[in-house]
Amino acid sequence: MKILACTDGSETGTKTVEMAAKVASWEEDSEVTVVFVYQPIQAVPPHGYVPHHYGGRTERENIPKDVEKDLMDQGEHILNKAGEILERKEVSYQTQLEEGHPAAAIVGYAEEHDMDLILIGDKGHSKLKKVLLGSVSSAVVQEADCHVMVVKNKE
Repeated sequence: MKILACTDGSETGTKTVEMAAKVASWEEDSEVTVVFVYQPIQAVPPHGYVPHHYGGRTERENIPKDVEKDLMDQGEHILNKAGEILERKEVSYQTQLEEGHPAAAIVGYAEEHDMDLILIGDKGHSKLKKVLLGSVSSAVVQEADCHVMVVKNKE
């Protein structure tokens, strides 16, 4: 079974990876792909806010690239943590960093790679992300051509 587990690094994202490991154990030769999707930075307005850690010497046109690199680094870190979980559970896996709108990227990846099942959390780690991820999980459920399991962060 080809399983796509979506994570954003939140507690629910971690539960999603753990559930993917459990589901993978149900069928021999299952493989999990863990995906983290980041949205590209379009532009910084000339009068816009410049985060202090990019320094005064950073040219404004480089700031979107620097922010995007930070997002990619964060995604790689989250994917590495997910990989550690799957390694401990002895599950065959790979990780994938994707760029784009989360729901479209997830559904597109699942279709392109003929996934059998998508696992996605019902909410992220902040109130805003709960709203966004809720809409992402809803869109994935509606648009995906394969089965989708929505993972709840319940104890």
